[in-house]
Amino acid sequence: MEGSFWRVQAPSCSRGVSAAAAATVLILTTCDDETPVPASLADVLFQAGTTDEALAALLDAPATTDPTQGPAWDAPTPNAVLPKSLTPTFRWHRGPQARGPQRSVPPGAQVAWLRPLGRLVRALAPVQAAWAHGASLNGTAHFLELGASGKPALVRVFTANGSWTPPADVWAIVAATRGPITARLTSAVFEADRVAPGGGPWVASPVTFTVGP
Repeated sequence: MEGSFWRVQAPSCSRGVSAAAAATVLILTTCDDETPVPASLADVLFQAGTTDEALAALLDAPATTDPTQGPAWDAPTPNAVLPKSLTPTFRWHRGPQARGPQRSVPPGAQVAWLRPLGRLVRALAPVQAAWAHGASLNGTAHFLELGASGKPALVRVFTANGSWTPPADVWAIVAATRGPITARLTSAVFEADRVAPGGGPWVASPVTFTVGP
């Protein structure tokens, strides 16, 4: 049903069941009161299992430049002119000392329906954290931002992949933008939706491109 999802209903809310029991006795129901994505992140495209919690953690942490671990652009190249009729793929790689393998998860592989369960169980029973974190982000993820004059947040994407190809409707927005477009990239290593110790964030040098005929 549109606008609904399966989540854990906490029995303790109406039956006096303890938090530990609530974490054990899982009652599935449909509901529309899941905590929404913060308004400041409402425009972000989340892909490949990324979460708004992880992105908030990334944005709260001070970012640095580190060519040994941080991201670097493969495409587009600086001052490239991209054809309007051909949807490009934005690609990048991590430095030679980057931790762990680069993930490559198809966008449809994420299990977003598990996140409400994990959030509630984390709140009710910390002892179940290992299970609850199953839907949390672990590993490297990247925050891609495309901006132009007067449109600093033209497109924003948070992905665990090492590349991103805009959907046709999103590329149409970018292609209709006049003047130079700047791509910015911030990467970090996450553990249960938090930036791991020594895991960044790191920023790549911005790259500017334009869209031609």
